[in-house]
Amino acid sequence: MNYGEHEEEIKAAIKYLKDAKAEDITIIKTDIETAGTDFVIVCKATAFVHTSAIANTLKERMKVDLGISPSVFEGREHGRWVLLDYPFAIVHIMLQEIRDYYKIEEIHKDCEQENI
Repeated sequence: MNYGEHEEEIKAAIKYLKDAKAEDITIIKTDIETAGTDFVIVCKATAFVHTSAIANTLKERMKVDLGISPSVFEGREHGRWVLLDYPFAIVHIMLQEIRDYYKIEEIHKDCEQENI
């Protein structure tokens, strides 16, 4: 998949998600006019504390290494689904049952997707 002008940010986000042991990472190249962003990144966490740990790792590393903070950081207090809205992508960190229920990949089934 071509990440275009966001290659550095996407690759960094993937690395940080992997470092935090996120599973089943999917990158979706969306249409900014319909989705409001160029990319959506979805990954799985294994427990409530894991969603928060992944989100905190991503947030801290993106800020320190690239100087980028999310404009929205929601859900960490509940731990089932954490959303971080970055200028280059919306990142969803979800427990498996939440991911199965909302089926974000299916919503964007006509978009290019890459499983990491």
